[in-house]
Amino acid sequence: MKRCPLVSTAHIARVVCILLLAASVNAQNESWDSPLCTESALSVPRGSRAVMTCNISNTFADVSIWLEGQIIFNEAPQGNSRLDDWELQVQGGQARLMINDTQDVHTGLYLWQLHGHQRDYKNFTLTVSEPSNKETTDTPSSDPVKHFQQRARPDTLVGVVVAVILILGLTGIGALICHRHHRSLKSQWIHAVVPDLRHRILWTLLLLAASLNAHTQTWDNPTCTESEVSAPRGNRVVMACNISNTFRDVTIGLTANGKTSTIFNTKPPGNYFNDSWQLQIQGGQAYLVITDVQDIHAGQYVWRLNGNQRPPDQFIVLNVT
Repeated sequence: MKRCPLVSTAHIARVVCILLLAASVNAQNESWDSPLCTESALSVPRGSRAVMTCNISNTFADVSIWLEGQIIFNEAPQGNSRLDDWELQVQGGQARLMINDTQDVHTGLYLWQLHGHQRDYKNFTLTVSEPSNKETTDTPSSDPVKHFQQRARPDTLVGVVVAVILILGLTGIGALICHRHHRSLKSQWIHAVVPDLRHRILWTLLLLAASLNAHTQTWDNPTCTESEVSAPRGNRVVMACNISNTFRDVTIGLTANGKTSTIFNTKPPGNYFNDSWQLQIQGGQAYLVITDVQDIHAGQYVWRLNGNQRPPDQFIVLNVT
């Protein structure tokens, strides 16, 4: 009975490389921060306590928080940090921003930069309402830690699936090589083609695994403010879009009354002005600021963001009341 010949040492080395890359992809998927935060829109009665929370699956290196483009906490490390009425607690992979006596000065758009194994950005909008007869001391929110544990498992399975696919693929290739080797005893040209085919398939799998590992770490992951924003006439409005990489260019258009016009088409970083609009871009952060919002500013804003990729356009509708 004919047996399949033993695989050479070089072939074994290539197989080991592919399996190690699969394990590396698995490890990278298990090390994603996977940030999970409380609701992006928060409203509390004046004078009550407001709490915003973000958690990641790894340990925070630092946390930075801006309010309406003004820095509150800059790369705050583990522990407790205070500034005026704001208190930031960072412990392990949990971060809480607390305001004990919420007033109008605390309202607006909060931008969080979460730095664990990666950098992620999250936006919160805090508004203050008049207190009712029945007040609560804390803002209602779901338990992000418990919810995170329920979500984290599917993310870590991605690497396992990739490893299984690669192993199954190698098994199938081995069977194909063995089968063609038997046929090569009858056909000399197959005997010459199979080694070349085998090498190409092995190197293709190697490159695919390396490509997957590289690309999964460089997605822009755009995060923007709520898709619909309402503001009273004459107030200040801030819209923001952020990516996990650095912006190469940002284009913003406004569609109103059936017409679309380009407001900004810029190469960051810098501050840009166009009539009553101001665009601030720094790194992976972009703010569109309108100091005195009027009817001419209402409409659908189209953000075209370009970092390491060009993700789908982001849409934010501004209503003026």
